[in-house]
Amino acid sequence: MLFGDHALERPAEGDTVYRLYLATLDRAPNLEGYGNWSERLESGEMTLEQVAAGFTGSPEFQNTYGALDNEGFVTLLYNNVLDRDPDATGLANWTARLDDGSWSRPEVVLGFSQSPEFIGNTAADAAAYGIHHHAMTGETVASWGDDVFRLYQATLDRAPDVTGFDNWSGRLADGQSYLGVVDGFVQSREFQNTYGALDNGDFVNLLYNNVLGREADATGLENWTERLDNGMSRAEVVQGFAQSAEFTAGTEADYEAWMRSQGTDDVLEGGTGEDVLVGGTHADLFIFTSGGSATIADFEGWDTLRLEGFDFADAAEAEAAFVQDGDDLLLTAGGSDLVLLGTDLELMTGARLELA
Repeated sequence: MLFGDHALERPAEGDTVYRLYLATLDRAPNLEGYGNWSERLESGEMTLEQVAAGFTGSPEFQNTYGALDNEGFVTLLYNNVLDRDPDATGLANWTARLDDGSWSRPEVVLGFSQSPEFIGNTAADAAAYGIHHHAMTGETVASWGDDVFRLYQATLDRAPDVTGFDNWSGRLADGQSYLGVVDGFVQSREFQNTYGALDNGDFVNLLYNNVLGREADATGLENWTERLDNGMSRAEVVQGFAQSAEFTAGTEADYEAWMRSQGTDDVLEGGTGEDVLVGGTHADLFIFTSGGSATIADFEGWDTLRLEGFDFADAAEAEAAFVQDGDDLLLTAGGSDLVLLGTDLELMTGARLELA
């Protein structure tokens, strides 16, 4: 596994939950379920045995395994979990434990999902999914980047400096509240020099001009001013503007352009083996070589993918080879398999793809 400078490693409980999804439901987790089960394990709210029982008691599991006798249950676990038929000794041992009541079905499932064989087979995929989950749920420096970029634009009317951008993103990833960070901007000398002496109405009006690039509409001006007059803090008002759908949509292109303008942060080369690549925040270059197998956990709009040793005539032909598979993007070509987790096909354009 290759990590960029700002990538986040994740708790081991997530890998355990990932394996339980594969072992019991024969599929990858959904983000919400993965997060909920992992949190229960990490916090100690539930033991691993209780979590396993939650999976085996689910309708999804029961629809596949519920009607099977013990031998059929064990046989199907071998097929679905270890992707092979049971050996005679293993089948006899696991079935006997179920028959004499010394082991429950959740315990047998754990015996498979926590086996060295299954852990080894799924380690790379489990790690990649864990990083992807953190990136998608606001638990990494990278996931807070757009919020911090908008705060600079909304409060200081400028793009961030890299040091400040990393510092504020890091504080949010470490658990500081978003409103607390907003207040840090609002209390800054740079903000106060522009807004500090204004009354509430003028404060709101200038926010409309500087943040949304337009004059305040009468209703909006009245509503925000009234909230300030009734005790809402200026930081809360700034939060409302900075996180508004209008401002979020209006700054997406600027954020991507700013990230690209900082140059390449990390270069991650998977080679010809089986790898998981995690760039983290800023613009990263991912290099994927023909003959390899790799998963990119956090490909972003300002990252670049370089394909080396492939027979594509040009970038357009390479783009056409990518296939959307649910939330993920797949490339299978030249004896190679590449997965970009949580990536839309429209993101893979010529500006982000290089051939070498």
